[in-house]
Order: sequence, then C-alpha cells, then structure tokens
Amino acid sequence: MRLLHTSDLHLGATLHQASRHEEQVRMLAWLREAVVEHDVDVLLVAGDVFEHYQPSAEALSVWYGFLAGLASDGHVRRVIVVGGNHDSAARLDAPSEVLGALRVHVVGGYDASREPDLVVGIEGGEGDVALAVCAVPFVHEFRLGVRAVGAEPGALAADIRERFAALYTRLADAARDRFGDVPLVATGHMTVAAAREDVDENDFGTPLHQVGTIGALPPAVFDPRYVYVALGHLHRMHPADGGQKRVWYSGTPVALNPVEARTGRRVIVVDVDTDGATSVQAIPVPLARRMVHLDGPLAEVEAAIDGLTWDEPLGPYVLVTVRTDEPGANPATALQSRCPEGAVLVHVEQRRATPVADAAPLEARPLRELSTEDVFADLVRRREGDAPSDALWIAFRSLLSDADDPDEADTSSVVSADPADGDTTTTEAP
Repeated sequence: MRLLHTSDLHLGATLHQASRHEEQVRMLAWLREAVVEHDVDVLLVAGDVFEHYQPSAEALSVWYGFLAGLASDGHVRRVIVVGGNHDSAARLDAPSEVLGALRVHVVGGYDASREPDLVVGIEGGEGDVALAVCAVPFVHEFRLGVRAVGAEPGALAADIRERFAALYTRLADAARDRFGDVPLVATGHMTVAAAREDVDENDFGTPLHQVGTIGALPPAVFDPRYVYVALGHLHRMHPADGGQKRVWYSGTPVALNPVEARTGRRVIVVDVDTDGATSVQAIPVPLARRMVHLDGPLAEVEAAIDGLTWDEPLGPYVLVTVRTDEPGANPATALQSRCPEGAVLVHVEQRRATPVADAAPLEARPLRELSTEDVFADLVRRREGDAPSDALWIAFRSLLSDADDPDEADTSSVVSADPADGDTTTTEAP
C-alpha cells in the first residue's frame, strides 16, 4: 500500500496582502499528477487545509475542484483529510456526506462521541481491508479532559501526555477489533519532538497544547502498533522521533514566508508492506514562484532589483529592507517602478543602518511582527520589572491554547526552519 502525506496547504494565504492563489493552484495540479505518477493508494492531508476559519469562495473552489479532480482520475483509493488549528472543524465536516461519495473521508474536529468515525479501513486489491488509518485531527486538550488552570507544569505535562497516549491507544485497539492484524497508520496535528531541543522556536506561531510551558509532546504518545504517523502543524519536513523515522512532518508544500522559502518544499511517499515494514521517500514540489528578500542601502537594493531574473513560471515576490540613517519618504513607489515586468514588490520597510546609542533592549517593531507572547512578556516587564512567573505563563498560555479550539477564534501562521533531506529510509514493523 502506498501513501502520500502532505499537510498545511493554507489555501487562501497571503504574503503582505499579496495572493498566493496561483502558486497553490499549481501545487494542487502537480499533487494530482503526483498521485498518478507515484501510483498512490491513499492521500493523507494532515490539517490546515485553509489559512482562515472562514476561507474565501476562491479558496473553497480550488479545494473542492482538487478533490473532484482526484475522484474523476479514479486512481487513488481513498483521500483522508483532517482539520488543523487554522481550520473550522464545522466547515470541513459540512460536506462530508457528499465527499464520502467521492471516497474522501473528512474529520474536521474531534469529539469523543465520534471516535469510531476516526478509524478508516483501506481496501487492497483483493477487496479486503489491507490497512487501517486512525484519522486524528487537531485535538484541543480540553476535549480530552485536561484542565490547565492552577496546574503545576510537571503535572500538566504528564496529564496532556497521558490523555493523548490514551486516545491513540484507544483508536489502535478499535482498529484491531474491526480489521484484525493489518498495518496501522495515524494522523495528527500537533507539536511533537523526540527532545525539547528538537523544537525550533520558528516552527510555529501559537504553540499548541501548552507546548510553550511543557515542551513538545514526545513521540511515545503514539502507540507502537502504528507503523507510520503523518503529522501537520510544523512547517519543516523532518522526522519527529529522531532516528526511528516512524513519525513525520511533511511541512508546507508552498512556502508561506521568506524563511520557509530558503529551503525546498516536499511531500512524503510512504510504502507500507503487508507485514508493516515501511519505506519513506521525500518528493520535491516544483517551485512556482521565488521570494526575494533584498536588504541593504537604497542604492544596493535598486541595483539588485534592476538585475532581477528568474526561471520559475511566476514572477518573484520581492521584499525589501532599506538600511539608512536618514529616513525620508517611503521608497516603495520608486522601487516598484524599477521592478522588471512580472516581478511584484510586496513589502518595503526602512531600518537604521547603525544602532542607536542607549537603545531600548527591545527593538520597536510593527505589531504584526510580534507574537502574542512577545507583547504579553513586554507588558509584564514594564509593569512588574521582571519576566512573567511560571504560574503566570501557565495561566496566560491556557488562554492562548483555548483560542486554538476549533470552535474558537483563528490562530497565527507558522514559520519553518531547515527541512529534512530527501533520502529514502526503511524501518521494520514494531
């Protein structure tokens, strides 16, 4: 059985108000072709289908057109989609009955009453179930019975770990009861790492599951009977369980910002044998558009813009930081007029070329560049003269975590670091 794992499509995303629509349309067209080219049986989308809880009609049209195209191709046996913290669970679930007729299984959000729906059997060539997928979406810890207010960090961490481990064990038991001793695969939308230092601070915007307080969830929360775990939420492709390479993030297939754009985007093809042995291969996603960040004095920036060339089908998005000690009028209009036809200047900012003497410890930045925790920590320092205490962090992050519940408000986007390499790896069944 061959799986293709992707996540974090973020349809409807923008870069400083510049649409990513054309890039995402091209990516989905390529993904549809890749399913056929690589003879994929099951497509797994591990959350964050959309950028916002209320996606635009354009984003919805692209998504449903993609699913309809897969169905008309008639190649893939099943498409399994789970919701992420950016998605509205209700919105993803709404057309599930219609999509079911297209062999698309959608789990927008988690509720204990619907756990049986999370276990999906995949039929093989003989018509018997050859693989079972436990399709777990983003799960707010509150829905598992975790109560963070007043909890000590150690007890809170242990409670969250135990609740998630119990969920994945229950689903593995249910899959075994229904389908017997077939290989098991799971999905998830969460922050997982083999050790705390494996989590890069640039991997996410709003930490899920109190990760800012307790650290990332350990890969041990996944029952050992799962031969592969397809994760979403972190935007760099890498194994989340160190050398075992059983638990993977696929990362974003379209870079959402200049940091992600420094490295190639990939999806993961996973082969699962009947005995549960797996092989994992990274497949590069073609680049449709570059992001170019120019940083320096105005004259250097102008020269770089004059020399812009590209080979990609879409012209680059250009972001500029002008370094000057004598800021004047915003040079955006003049720089835009210098851009070659096809290139788009999407952002211009001015910063001092030399530091200011006796400057404040925290550099003044636009609010959009600050995280919620940055603002909170600065406010506490200004009022109390010291950083927030552990107890105050727990209470504050509990509020942040509540905002990630699929029934609540939208969350911020994620940033990535270096991706894993594209080597093929093989692991034996547990």
